[in-house]
Amino acid sequence: MSFLNFLKVRIAGIGLYHWLAAFAGMPLIFYILTLSSRLFGLILGRLRRRFYRKPDLPNPEVLPKPVRLLLLALVIRWTISRVGLSLFARQIWSSTAIVITIAATAWLLIRVARWTEQYIQRLLVRRRITGVTAIVRLLLAVLDLLIIVRPCW
Repeated sequence: MSFLNFLKVRIAGIGLYHWLAAFAGMPLIFYILTLSSRLFGLILGRLRRRFYRKPDLPNPEVLPKPVRLLLLALVIRWTISRVGLSLFARQIWSSTAIVITIAATAWLLIRVARWTEQYIQRLLVRRRITGVTAIVRLLLAVLDLLIIVRPCW
């Protein structure tokens, strides 16, 4: 198949090269965001260990995975606005960005709920309040369920 024929191949009205660019580009962008997060975490970890003078402090996670997914969705939206695509192609990639955004937001909310649970647990232990931790865990499990199910309503 010649290069010009490759440019003419269309799947669902979208050029094959657009599909290939998207399916190679999305993981590549996510991978670049992962590497950036690790690099910034390494730099911040070294600064933090030096500042606190504690050599055993771990490197912080600068960009959690849900945040990286949100950034990926932003890149998709930005690319849609810059690249001349057909209406159908824009709808597909816009829907993809929306699905990624919903999933990443739910994941981020669940992580925030976990951090809140850990904070409340530490607070209860410090104040020597027992018996409430099971109730807190149950409430946060219900909150997780609402976070996941709520977008479907």
